[in-house]
Amino acid sequence: QEGYGVTTLMTTNDAADVSALATSLVVMAAGRVVQVDRTATVRRSPATLLAALVTGPIATLGMRVVADGGGYWLVADDADTGESVRLRAWTPALAAYVGAEVTVAVRPEEVVIADTGSIPATRALMDTVANLPPGRYECLVAGQRVAAMAPTGESPRPGDRVRLRIDHHVAFDPRSGTNVTSGVRPQM
Repeated sequence: QEGYGVTTLMTTNDAADVSALATSLVVMAAGRVVQVDRTATVRRSPATLLAALVTGPIATLGMRVVADGGGYWLVADDADTGESVRLRAWTPALAAYVGAEVTVAVRPEEVVIADTGSIPATRALMDTVANLPPGRYECLVAGQRVAAMAPTGESPRPGDRVRLRIDHHVAFDPRSGTNVTSGVRPQM
């Protein structure tokens, strides 16, 4: 189609189709347009959790918002290890969520097993995510499953304690599914 210069409209619920074929994307929910943008933009800054889901695999973490003098933290406690998972978030929109829980979404390619990572995790005892590509492992972060990439040549064993670096995350209101961190708003 690109070779012929033909614009093609395709309807799909398959994230693999979206990632492989679409250059622009219209995300709809309940018959309403939620977001219109380039596919890469929707993937990086989805207006809603639905938009995040239709643009490829993500893991979601329930985290609470905590404020300090420099901004906000997204925090989850690991009941098994007693450690806290903390992600820095600078967005002023989180002021309305201090003390409340939000849904944090991370993509596997944005989560890296790294000695310098600040996120404590455990390599899952068994990978339940079907067809993880080589170099990706399922980890438990505060008891919640997250797929993470490992540097070439590293293969953490099930049960190993690891540190994760999360390069990008997006937080959503848990009730409405609206993005509360990137400034992108649904077009409903």
